[in-house]
Amino acid sequence: MNLGNTTELSLYVFDTTTRTGRVVQYPFPMPLLSIIPHEHSLVFGSVVPDKTGGVYHLMELDAEGNIIRTKQGTLNMQNDPVKVLPGAGGQYILFYQYNKKTNDSSVMRGSLLGADWEVKKQLQYGFKHDADLDI
Repeated sequence: MNLGNTTELSLYVFDTTTRTGRVVQYPFPMPLLSIIPHEHSLVFGSVVPDKTGGVYHLMELDAEGNIIRTKQGTLNMQNDPVKVLPGAGGQYILFYQYNKKTNDSSVMRGSLLGADWEVKKQLQYGFKHDADLDI
């Protein structure tokens, strides 16, 4: 993988049967945030900040390195680092941020994408420690 270039993703695709390989380049924004394995493909994900929050980019490649599908969309995010949590079987992808506000409070916000990579839910949770109620 070429992590130094911010406009494209370079991969070396190696065929173990024929023992040959090739370098393939894809127009894909960096930095790379996640690689999600599926049964016969890989999904690459990144998030690029913009004025509305963030733009997610997803690209699925088959075993030969051919593009199966790509998608980009807007996330309701802030300047905190974004993390990715894939669901079992590729049904969901969660892009989320965790921000610790003070010693006793934090906020978690995220966007849940379905199998079609469309945003299904926008999530936001606030946590506050209460010494009387928390054990």
